[in-house]
Amino acid sequence: MEIADIIRKARNEKKLSQRALAKLVRRSGAAVAQWELGQTMPDWEIRPLLAQELSLPLAALMPEIAAAGGGLPVADPMVLAAARLLEQFPESVRESYLVQIGAMADALGLGKGTPPKGR
Repeated sequence: MEIADIIRKARNEKKLSQRALAKLVRRSGAAVAQWELGQTMPDWEIRPLLAQELSLPLAALMPEIAAAGGGLPVADPMVLAAARLLEQFPESVRESYLVQIGAMADALGLGKGTPPKGR
């Protein structure tokens, strides 16, 4: 399932409007609409909060890493492992680790609001 479908399905199950979800994750309603249409992807920094608000595991919002053989750099499983580890930490310390994960993702050329090539 594509990230757009995952977000839309989870939002609908929570009975949230796009605008309500946007407010919870401190983004615009237009941003949520773009995610759900597959036009853009949520930035790395917002994915833990988005996963929390939608009651999803963080890995569900990282399909570009989780996909095996997706033409991504070999180091990507390390980013996924870091994200899974992040879920185990108390929310109060997640932000500092999230910054580090975002830096790793940026170094790998992932995220930045656009779907990876070949998707």
